[in-house]
Amino acid sequence: FLLGYLERGTAASGAAPRYVRHVARYAGEDLSERLLTFARRHQPDDLGVQLALVRAMEQGAQERGARLSDPARVWAEELVGKLLASRDTNLRIAGTELVGSLKIMAARDRLGELAGRQEAPEPERAAALAALVSLDADGSVPLLAAVLRDAAEPVALRERAANLLAGLNRPAARDELVECLRSVPERLERSVASGLAMSPAGGRALLDSIAAGRASARVLQDPGVQIRLAAARLPDLKQRLAELTRDLLPEDNRLRKLMDERRAGYARARTDPEAGARVFEKSCAACHQLAGRGAKVGPQLDGIGVRGPERLIEDVFDPNRNVDQAFRSSILALTNGQVLSGLVLREEGEIVVLADSLGKEVRVPKSDIAERKTSGLSPMPANLADQISDADFYNLLAYLLKQSTPSPPAASGSNGE
Repeated sequence: FLLGYLERGTAASGAAPRYVRHVARYAGEDLSERLLTFARRHQPDDLGVQLALVRAMEQGAQERGARLSDPARVWAEELVGKLLASRDTNLRIAGTELVGSLKIMAARDRLGELAGRQEAPEPERAAALAALVSLDADGSVPLLAAVLRDAAEPVALRERAANLLAGLNRPAARDELVECLRSVPERLERSVASGLAMSPAGGRALLDSIAAGRASARVLQDPGVQIRLAAARLPDLKQRLAELTRDLLPEDNRLRKLMDERRAGYARARTDPEAGARVFEKSCAACHQLAGRGAKVGPQLDGIGVRGPERLIEDVFDPNRNVDQAFRSSILALTNGQVLSGLVLREEGEIVVLADSLGKEVRVPKSDIAERKTSGLSPMPANLADQISDADFYNLLAYLLKQSTPSPPAASGSNGE
């Protein structure tokens, strides 16, 4: 019925992808040819619409526990070529992500060249690195390691490479991460340590490296690293942590000093809430919604200003201090050895939808999950304050403090929803 409705052209504008996904999930193979014919002919010159339809068919098939049919894959590969050649950066990134999700091996060399080209836009390179991991996990290790080691690369891209290496959970990837611990700056050092701590083998490698003097024991004071090491269930963990950190000042002292510095700096700063709104769009909106802007991955922030500057600074610097049960990260160990970490958003048929540290949705087939654990960690990066300048942080704080009135609740319908 729904497919016939689509074919008659009476569906509301923009609704076609949602209906196509429903048909792809619940209909049998006998309708796949008709569905593909509709999708190919529906606004064929609009790459954005065609992309949405491909994703809808792919996601519907995944939720049914199936894959795209061979004819649908041919169509998807044709579309990928057009997306990668587009002048629109967002469409090129979407095409790159589609290469990874559909495992289009023909595009591997093209993405490898893009990922290694330093003059290319950073978001495109990050998407290319992630897609290459999907295409060839072992083969991606040298490129990821090269990006991580290169001090001339943007720190955010190096951090992305570290996270991807950690997720591979392979000996070669762990070796590269351990080797980099001795030379990367503190922000990256903590990211590398946190990634290693996600798995038992990585946790052991991290502790052994610190014991051998090849990495700083300070990373073991990071709450995120500690929680992940505990989840890995390493033997004698408490004893080893005590031995390796006994000569260090408590981490609380370091955090307290940083927060005191930011409080004092904010009190002196000349702030611009409008500039803070732009910082929010860039650094927070991928996961948080405020005044109708942003995504609903983490908690909504309407009315957040009532917390005051003291609490807001604490929330940013130490997001793991008080984590709501509904927003705790999960660690998924996959059957191929890889490890994923993020917030489980929902389950759709045979798919678990995870939000990664960038707020991007990662779709994982349930059949690929060997083990699933919930940690006490917040999905919010603990080093967010290190990723933006002092001036931007103060402007962001001023913007958040202006948000003191929660949005009104939606009007109730007759059914009480």
